[in-house]
Amino acid sequence: MYKQEKPPRNTPGPCLAELCFRTPMILDAVRQEELLRVLNKTLGGSFGVVQHRTLGGGFTPGKKGASGAALLCLPELLKATEEGPAGFLLRFAPGQTGPEDAELRNSLSQTWQWDGARESVLGAPFRVILSETHTLHLEPRERVGLLQLALQAATSLLLPAALHFPVSQCLIDPASYRENLPDSPDYLSVHGWVNNRIFTAEGEKGPVLMDTLGLHLLGLPDVQCPLPQGFPDYADLSFWLYNLAEYMCEHPGLPAEGDTLIGPDGSEWEVRSGPSLLPPERLVLDLRMPAPSGGRR
Repeated sequence: MYKQEKPPRNTPGPCLAELCFRTPMILDAVRQEELLRVLNKTLGGSFGVVQHRTLGGGFTPGKKGASGAALLCLPELLKATEEGPAGFLLRFAPGQTGPEDAELRNSLSQTWQWDGARESVLGAPFRVILSETHTLHLEPRERVGLLQLALQAATSLLLPAALHFPVSQCLIDPASYRENLPDSPDYLSVHGWVNNRIFTAEGEKGPVLMDTLGLHLLGLPDVQCPLPQGFPDYADLSFWLYNLAEYMCEHPGLPAEGDTLIGPDGSEWEVRSGPSLLPPERLVLDLRMPAPSGGRR
């Protein structure tokens, strides 16, 4: 049963995805025209402004891709904000990313559904970075839908060797991603933008905690689940957490502190709220499954 209460609140932040290539991806006139055609078709309208320019250092947030060519896409369906026009930025970063990159190491340690992730991403050091500009005011569902459509267009045309979501610590096989692409903004999938992480502890048999990472950038609480030793099926729990993340995007504020959820094991799980147990620091919903008979949670 859900109670309509204000959930823990995280401050929305920009999402980004890295398209990884074996050789430098150059934004020439032909590729620019192709990208515009695909983006226009995918997002269901024309763009109010398109700019192809060389960026100076500091033009965009973050350490990567602060220089190089960029394509700024402002769909007509997104109204300008007080801070500026809303849309997406494709940055064609000239530098390389190697195995020493901390974000990449984190993502490799939390990628569970792609056996070839390490070989593919380490062999593809060049990046095209998709990010948002002035979209943080949008509802979570709308932001995720538009991000997926923009990434769909770029991935289908540019054919990267790997997709890297550094904030959610996730790597995805582009072929698998294209097979599961949404075909309209009405289809919601958090795939990539939200990841399920698994953590173990020395001396313990099996994982001790699972959490989501990425909902916090949408202004929503992430979810964490401390696990008892010998929890039976982590795959079922991961699938259940993805469904819960999509539900939370559809219904911001639900579930809330004090609610109960039917977990993947069929039992009632208690919903608490508070700070995350593991970095990055953020507000989360803490799901507690019932203690075994005579045991503790």
